[in-house]
Amino acid sequence: MTFNEGNRALGLLPLGSSRRQSAIEAPPAGAKYHYDRSRQLGQQPQPSQDCNMLVIGLTGGIATGKSTVSNILTVKGLPVVDADIIARQVVEPGTPGLAKIRAHFGDAVIQKDGTLDRKALGSIIFNDKKQRAKLNSIVHPAVQKAMFWEVVKHWFRGERLCVLDVPLLIEGPLHKMVGNIVVVYCSEDTQLKRLMLRDGSSQEDAVSRLRSQMPIAQKMAYANIVVNNSGTREELDVQVDGLVQSLNKAAGWTWRLSWLLPLFALLAGGLAVLWRVAVATSRL
Repeated sequence: MTFNEGNRALGLLPLGSSRRQSAIEAPPAGAKYHYDRSRQLGQQPQPSQDCNMLVIGLTGGIATGKSTVSNILTVKGLPVVDADIIARQVVEPGTPGLAKIRAHFGDAVIQKDGTLDRKALGSIIFNDKKQRAKLNSIVHPAVQKAMFWEVVKHWFRGERLCVLDVPLLIEGPLHKMVGNIVVVYCSEDTQLKRLMLRDGSSQEDAVSRLRSQMPIAQKMAYANIVVNNSGTREELDVQVDGLVQSLNKAAGWTWRLSWLLPLFALLAGGLAVLWRVAVATSRL
């Protein structure tokens, strides 16, 4: 794992198992990670059930094209909260996050200009689970808090839906709290070819990086909608157009009630999150 990947985890939802499985096979029954929430390609998203803004979790695997889909959604005007960007923001100079990192890991992880030395920090946490867990305990709460407030800001602006772009959405608890999950998929062979082309890595290194992550097939088991990015950019654009239409339809009109009755909306939203967490936990 490169520290750039580790920094993605600095949005740092905990990593899942490295147990490998072909990305074109269905996940085994009773697997650790998932419950029976499988959807076919093109399945419609679940409508908002709490009269609030519809919150969608967007995720995928390395080199499946999640960031491309996220960028297309942004261009189309959908509000997107990017966990990678927030993970960098919460450790910028002057933030409590960077201060805590410095207090624990020392000045060796701080560059002369006061910014975080990610390479130095990566060398510390790479093979040390305790140190990695400590870093997670610092960054996780800061990222999750910042994401929460970004969602609230979009709600105040009157948005009908909001997309959370989280690389490790399924590996952590956040997938239990969103209304819908969109997984960007491509075949394992395509992943491998794209990864080697993008990073200039050898096949051995690329395979190793793929095996360090949860297989995309297991993530698909959580999805309300799967975007198949195995084809051309034009084909992807068509799918994302359909996705946007489906999400806007699922958001409906009831989210406007949250503006008329904000206290009721907060209560309904809180109860909805608790219900999703309870249901998801019971099916693991």
